[in-house]
Amino acid sequence: MEELIERLCTDKAFGILTRNGLEYRLESLGPGSWWLVLLDFCDVSKLNVAYGYEGVNEKFRAVFSKLPAETVAGICFSGDEIVLVTETPVQDLNTLSRAAEEVGLAFREVKTTYTELERDLKYLCRRLI
Repeated sequence: MEELIERLCTDKAFGILTRNGLEYRLESLGPGSWWLVLLDFCDVSKLNVAYGYEGVNEKFRAVFSKLPAETVAGICFSGDEIVLVTETPVQDLNTLSRAAEEVGLAFREVKTTYTELERDLKYLCRRLI
């Protein structure tokens, strides 16, 4: 059963959590305040045409693999909108920005909020848009 949960919670393409996986993981963080960072990656559909889906997926996996283990990353709405839950937003954004640049990716919008994780994730992410 644990293997099934892991499969359902992980987006293999990007190597981060699915939306449901993100919500499941946030429940285990318990009460407290965290930084939520919403990233909107640029021109993913154009990149898919240029490099193919697997080529773009490799780029995203390379970028997200640079995040520290304690940072939670997952898909927020669509594949190009990613949310981070972190205690070190500036450090994580610097890391991601460098890693993205190395593989030809960029994110155009970064929105952050410091909040308690007591409301549902969909509500929190919508507040950021």
